[in-house]
Amino acid sequence: MILLLATHFFFGGTLTIPVFLVFLVIGHQFYQPPLMAAGLFTMEARYMNIAAERMQEVLLTEPLSEPAVSRPPVGYDIEFKDVSFSYLEAQVLDTVSFKANEGSVTALVGPSGSGKTTITNLIARFWDVDSGSVSVGGWM
Repeated sequence: MILLLATHFFFGGTLTIPVFLVFLVIGHQFYQPPLMAAGLFTMEARYMNIAAERMQEVLLTEPLSEPAVSRPPVGYDIEFKDVSFSYLEAQVLDTVSFKANEGSVTALVGPSGSGKTTITNLIARFWDVDSGSVSVGGWM
């Protein structure tokens, strides 16, 4: 509205060029915060949509299978037997086998991208292995 009035008065001859330029700068600065707020709102709405889609995906996921008879674990040893795992087509683990005994300290050491975090995520069963088995306390 300010810019329209300034333009009208400028072309009507009642406004000088320096004053017209001041109105342009002030008008631009005046409308900048609402435009930024609208952009932020649009971005936040997109994030909310993505979050809702992810929650829907989790809610539609089938629960993991459970044994017919539950029993407590026998110790807390962690054992990987010929475990292979890949993200889409990028294979991260290829027939990895090791045993981390209860009460001992086991370090996962290797360069970035070698599968250390993947191993911990497989132990927590955030993902399932492509082949092989992961057991905690004798349970797979």
